[in-house]
Amino acid sequence: MGTYPYSIRLDDDLRRLLENEAEIEDRPPAQLAVRAKRSMLETKVARCEVIEAALAEADRGAFVGSDAVDTWMDTWDSDEHDRIVDGMETGHPERASAAMQAHLKTIEAAMLGRAGPD
Repeated sequence: MGTYPYSIRLDDDLRRLLENEAEIEDRPPAQLAVRAKRSMLETKVARCEVIEAALAEADRGAFVGSDAVDTWMDTWDSDEHDRIVDGMETGHPERASAAMQAHLKTIEAAMLGRAGPD
């Protein structure tokens, strides 16, 4: 695969950011620009592939309906959710993990139409 020159215009802020990052990485700015553009395009392609796969699943009837999503979102204001956030913010991942397990059981029960976890 060959390489070809390609000219782009950058505003001053973007140019400065690119040049600063290039200096930090001890790389030419053009190399970072190519890497950034490649990453952006690969991300867009991957996102499109995920969307296409999700649409195909939805066409087959495999999707989560709005009622289930609403039920899940209602759990965000629960005590369990608050314990997850508190455990993460205070540096206690074991507490956050335990709270997450309980929270997932509550979400599952809500989505299956039960009052709470078994």
